Amino acid sequence: MNTEQDTHSVIFNTGAFKFSGINIDSLQSTQYTLVGLAIDSSMSISNFAPQMTKAVKEVVRSLQNAPNSDNLMLRVLNFDRTTNEVHGFQEWNKCDLTQYDKIFTKFGCSTCLYDATIDALDSLNKYGMELVNQDYSPVNALLVVLTDGLDNNSTFTFKDVVRKMKEGVGEKKLESMLSILIGVNIHDPQVGIELNNFKRESEFDSYIEIDNVTEKSVARLANFISKSISSQSSSLGGGSKSQTITF
Repeated sequence: MNTEQDTHSVIFNTGAFKFSGINIDSLQSTQYTLVGLAIDSSMSISNFAPQMTKAVKEVVRSLQNAPNSDNLMLRVLNFDRTTNEVHGFQEWNKCDLTQYDKIFTKFGCSTCLYDATIDALDSLNKYGMELVNQDYSPVNALLVVLTDGLDNNSTFTFKDVVRKMKEGVGEKKLESMLSILIGVNIHDPQVGIELNNFKRESEFDSYIEIDNVTEKSVARLANFISKSISSQSSSLGGGSKSQTITF
């Protein structure tokens, strides 16, 4: 959609991927928490896509009037056989909720989980470094990856994810990054085991799992993500990531 914020966005190239973000020169706050949300949009999600859309909208809405909303920025991408940016980094309190209706406009036949994770990580690392280089400091980040299945179509491997997880934090880069992997509608125990392995090997801070998508579980998921974002934002300037919120 064409919003005033979109007209002030610029394109960044990380090498493997491109992403957009509001022109840093137009920002008003002095420090930021960047949130990257990567959402599986493969065919198996289609049965509960409306519930997932509702959850994303609730996460954004719930924090728009928070005391620290001026210091939050959000980028959303979806992924099936490839990755697709729903919107680039936007200031949280200027996010239009209707744009999240675009998350599930089509459903692919495969899942590039590793590629999507790296796409999200690259954008957090790159945009965060650009902010720090222009004296917006400190900057920290939160990565949320939501999937209902395993990778079967990526160019990158979990080892690449491990490397990307580590390269964003350090001198003149992100102060800290909190990373959360979420398994949704997981009925096959083997899928849960493999996602747990991906969490451990790729060094996500936490993995949570939802067996069945219901109104109650979606509300609980949205609350969990919102609290995690708020907690990580509150830790900004403290030198380390926030504690993981209990699901």
